Amino acid sequence: MNIYPLKEKLQSYNFEVHEIQGHNIEEILNLFQNNLSKDKTNIIIAKTIKGKGVSFMENVCGFHGVAPTLEELERALAELA
Repeated sequence: MNIYPLKEKLQSYNFEVHEIQGHNIEEILNLFQNNLSKDKTNIIIAKTIKGKGVSFMENVCGFHGVAPTLEELERALAELA
């Protein structure tokens, strides 16, 4: 997804825009610990993948916002362990 127009628009309103990989904990922590602006409002665009790490959920829109069944939950937790 090309977020450049959104980022450019937000910057035109004097926001500090940060793009990060939303699944990278080190990158998230580094941003919060070291790189947030103290002079501007910060906006974070976190690039993520729906269902990341669960084979039958990853990039499947049907699971977005829907609770898994008990069987799906058990299978997903097993894959994430």
